[in-house]
Amino acid sequence: MLPTKFGHFYYISLLLNLLILVGCREGPRSDAPLVLQTNWAPQPEDGGFFHASESGLFEEEGIDVEVRPASAGMNIYSHVAAGEADFGISVLAKLSVAINRGLPLVAVASYRPATLRVLLLHEDDPVQDFPDLNHRMVKARGEDLWLKYLQHEYKLEMRIVPHDFGLGQFLAQDDLIQQGLLTSEPYTLKERGVPVRILELSKAGWENPEVIFCRRDLLEQDPELVAKVVRASLKGWDEFLRGDAEETLAWLAKENPARSIESMRWARDELTKMYGESGVWTGDDFGKISPEKVERILSILKTLGAVGDSLSVEELVDFSIGERI
Repeated sequence: MLPTKFGHFYYISLLLNLLILVGCREGPRSDAPLVLQTNWAPQPEDGGFFHASESGLFEEEGIDVEVRPASAGMNIYSHVAAGEADFGISVLAKLSVAINRGLPLVAVASYRPATLRVLLLHEDDPVQDFPDLNHRMVKARGEDLWLKYLQHEYKLEMRIVPHDFGLGQFLAQDDLIQQGLLTSEPYTLKERGVPVRILELSKAGWENPEVIFCRRDLLEQDPELVAKVVRASLKGWDEFLRGDAEETLAWLAKENPARSIESMRWARDELTKMYGESGVWTGDDFGKISPEKVERILSILKTLGAVGDSLSVEELVDFSIGERI
């Protein structure tokens, strides 16, 4: 596959991917339990998976699964491709880029209908919608695809300030706009008495659903095993957001003392509202990956030059698991 304009390190990445593929295990890991690798420390944003683990939902499916928090700097895609874990979670766009680079991964289910990414604005900021961001100062990770999408889609010229995952500069500058998560920074700012507004990236045409993925060989050799992991995970999300999640929240707060249980309860409530407003619980589509969303994300990524023109929907997603859940 030819390098794209975002592939400055393409050949290095290709070499690393080849080394990963050489070391890949075939099929399920022989040293049970299976590992579902998250992409952050224990947090309510991944709460459904931890709820499934803590509530014995994987055992109900007859499988042994460890839901493992990420370590600092982990590349979850290489980790799963190399067989260090069996399943991972990701926004679809980032997974697409990893697959485009040759990693033998595939999305099998959607556990969140859209990204949680938002832009934080001070309450009296004149920006009301995304086109208003032109010529504004935005604190963000300049390499992130959502930012490149906004710049392309709305013909924006923005001054990008490198993101340091802190709020100090935002608090000090009334004219600064900063990236954040729907379920995190708004709570922190509210607790500090700072009135803010948000712009949700999902409402700018960047829905970018969050998905469960695995290695292709695992799916091909044991699709029912993959379906069991997916079913238990989705049931975990349903119970975490629509049932009594207090025990899971207490466990998360114990495992991640950097966030208070109050902030985690608030995050869970925001997630519940988001899922409810998305309509995923009004039919039988929860967990199924929308072909339309995949096609849109893939089209955007090709336009941005983030993936090759030949990359297909079928290379990114296997829709058959949706028929087993």
